[in-house]
Amino acid sequence: MLFAESLVLALPAALLSLPVASLLLRLASRVPRMPETASEASVSMAAALLAIAVAVGSAVAVGLLPLRRLVRVEPARTLQSHGARQTLPKGVARFRAAVVTVQVALSMALLTLVGVFAQSVANIERIDLGADIDSVVMFTLSPANNAVGTDIASLIPIAEALEAVPGVSAVAWTNSRPVLSLEGGVIYQATVDGVDAAAVPTAIEMVSADFFRTFGIELIAGLGFGDASNPRGVIVNRRFAERFGLTAEELVGRSVTAGFTFDVVGVVEDMRFASVTDDIEPQLFVPSVPGFVWAGPATFYVRSDRPTGEILNIIRDAVTRVDPTRPITNLQTVEDQFRESTAVVRFFTRTSSAFALFATALAAVGLYGLLSYSVAQQSRDFGLRFALGAPASRIRWTVLRQVTGMAVIGIVLGSLAAVTAGRAVRSLLFGVEATDPVALMAAAVALAAVMFAAAYIPAQRAARVDPIAVLRYE
Repeated sequence: MLFAESLVLALPAALLSLPVASLLLRLASRVPRMPETASEASVSMAAALLAIAVAVGSAVAVGLLPLRRLVRVEPARTLQSHGARQTLPKGVARFRAAVVTVQVALSMALLTLVGVFAQSVANIERIDLGADIDSVVMFTLSPANNAVGTDIASLIPIAEALEAVPGVSAVAWTNSRPVLSLEGGVIYQATVDGVDAAAVPTAIEMVSADFFRTFGIELIAGLGFGDASNPRGVIVNRRFAERFGLTAEELVGRSVTAGFTFDVVGVVEDMRFASVTDDIEPQLFVPSVPGFVWAGPATFYVRSDRPTGEILNIIRDAVTRVDPTRPITNLQTVEDQFRESTAVVRFFTRTSSAFALFATALAAVGLYGLLSYSVAQQSRDFGLRFALGAPASRIRWTVLRQVTGMAVIGIVLGSLAAVTAGRAVRSLLFGVEATDPVALMAAAVALAAVMFAAAYIPAQRAARVDPIAVLRYE
C-alpha cells in the first residue's frame, strides 16, 4: 500500500516535470546573446527516463521509510491512543524538521548566489570600457575567394565603399579577435630599449589607421598612424608604459622588441580590447599597410548615426557590391558583442534567480505544512496551557521558536554552501567576492522574513486554541 501511494504521488509529478523542463530550456535559450546552439537544447528520451526513474525511486524510498515502524505497531495500543492524545513520534518530527532545514539551506545558498551575480552584472554595466561603442557596427569578412589569408589591399575598396555611405563617420578594421570578445589575442614577450626590466606579456593587434578614431580612443602622446613617417612605427596603450615604469612621453621614440623590433610613435588611453571582466593588458598596435597578408579573416568596425536595422542592411549590400564572393558573418553592433561577452554571467543570474525563488517557495510550503501539522498535534497541550493561564504570546512563541532553530541552522549551512559554490564560479564574477557580506546579509534577511511569514498562520492558530473545546474532546 505504501508503495502504491508513493507511485501515485511520484509518477504524475515526474511526468509533469518534463514539459516544465522543456519550457525552462526554451526560456534559457532566449536569454539575449546566448550561443545559437542553445536553441537546440531539448529533453532527450534518455534524460526523461533517467529523471522519471530518479523521481520515482526517491519517492518510493522516502515513502517506505515508515515501514519499519509500522511493522512493529500493536493494533490494540494504537486504537487506544487514537484521538486527542495522539502525538507525532520524535524521530518523525526531527526528520521532517531536518528536511525543511535542508530546504532552507538550499534557498539560502541560491539567494546568496543571486545577490552575488546581480552585483557582478551591475558592476559590469558600470565599467569603463575605455572606448565609445555606441553606434558602432561590426562584422567579420572572410578572405577573398576562400583564400587562406587576407590581403590588406583587398580591404581598402570595401572600406572606401563603406565610408561613402551617408551617415558613416569612420571605418576601421583589425586582423584579430573582435573587441570585447572572449577570444585570446596573440601574446608576445615585449621589452623596451634602454629599460632594465623583465619582459612584459603584450597583446599585439594589427589595426587600420582609423581604428582609434572609430572608437573615440584618445591619443595622449606622440602621433597617430596617419602622421607617422616610420613604417615600423607602432602605438601602445597607457598600461604598456606603466608596466615599464615610463610615462607616455618618455616611451614615445623608444624601440620595442616583441617578436620584431618596432618604434613607438604614439601612446593611447587604455581600452578593454578583450573580455570586459579581465584586467586591461599591455597592448601594442601595429599599422596594417597595403602589401601585407595575414592568415584568417578581418573584422570591420563602422561608426554611423543611422538606425541599427538600416545600417546593417546597408553594410551588407555595400560589401556585396564590392566583392560578392566574400561571406559576411557576425554582423551586429558592438553593444551586442559586449552583451555576448557577459551572457554567461547574465544566464547564471537569471537561472539562479529562478531556482532560488522555487527553492524558497518549497521551503515556505514545507515549513507551513510542518508547523500546521505540529500545531494540530499539540492542540491538547496548548489547550491545557491556556487553561492554566498561559498567555497567547507564550503559545505563539512556542511555535515560532521552532522556526528560529531551523532558520538559524539553515542559514548557516546555506551560507557555507554559498561560499563554496561562489568560489567555484569566481571566474564569472567581476568586482565582487563570493563571500560578499551584503549578499549574505540580504539573503539571510529575505529568507528569514519568508520563513516567519510562513509560520505566522500556524502560530496564530496555536494562539487561538479554545481550551474548553479541546478539553471537552479529551
